[in-house]
Amino acid sequence: YCCCCCCNRTPWMPSPKKRRQDRVLQAKHAAKIAVRVWKSVFMYCVCREKSGSVSPALAADAYTDQAEASSPAEPECPELVKPTDIHFLVINLDRSPQRLARMREAFARLNLPPFERIPGVEVTADTVNQHTPPRLSPGVKLADYGTCLAHHRAWEAVYRGPHRWAIVLEDDATLLDTVDLQDMPLVPKAADIVLLRASTTLEHEIVCNKTEVRKTTWGYGMVGYLISRAGAHRMIKGAQKGFRGPLDGHIWYSGNAIYTTTKNYVDHPPCSNPCPTSIRTYLNGELEVEPD
Repeated sequence: YCCCCCCNRTPWMPSPKKRRQDRVLQAKHAAKIAVRVWKSVFMYCVCREKSGSVSPALAADAYTDQAEASSPAEPECPELVKPTDIHFLVINLDRSPQRLARMREAFARLNLPPFERIPGVEVTADTVNQHTPPRLSPGVKLADYGTCLAHHRAWEAVYRGPHRWAIVLEDDATLLDTVDLQDMPLVPKAADIVLLRASTTLEHEIVCNKTEVRKTTWGYGMVGYLISRAGAHRMIKGAQKGFRGPLDGHIWYSGNAIYTTTKNYVDHPPCSNPCPTSIRTYLNGELEVEPD
């Protein structure tokens, strides 16, 4: 049950190149303003020093402050929290009992607690207008919209459940023997989602030196992620009006705070276009044979 849409990006999404160009222009503009401010402060102190009103030491301090301001500073850490009492949810279509069985076997092998099954949503042309949140664009394929609805179900389960933290997995996720899914790194309290497959995030930036997670602004795939109860509430609010694109496009434009780990905590079978292991791809009519 894969929601990967990296090869199915819809026209309303700005390209990664355009997004990078916008951020570069914003950073250059901010840097120019900062330089002008510090130059003004420095020249003021120099003039006051020459007139005898400011000590040479104060002028030297101003020069030092200017130099430090122009050099990269260590980012200030936001409030960080350690996820505990993590609940697990697995999204699974009724048509894929064999995938559910494989996930149960993987959980048992890794001594993970039992997970909660979230029924997947299979949307048809007859039922597409009966769901909420609505599909906002007919360009969103039915199976992509169904994926959005299934994850929305997962968010609702997390928000209404007793656990403060949860990990949401699609039923074709590969669980790794090299990591402990119950031992997550420190994450920003304001994070809505922490993606657990770092290799599919394309743009990210350092948060601070006290956490290994990164703020991410572009990527693909929602095969596995960490989410808090508060984050689930914010994700639900971000989707109130509906879905205008596939889920792994929606999250970048919904106003939510998305982060990623620096290593893979989960993985996914190799994919091409079309992805041979994806039920979503099959339901979209891009494969002739339904994947196992």
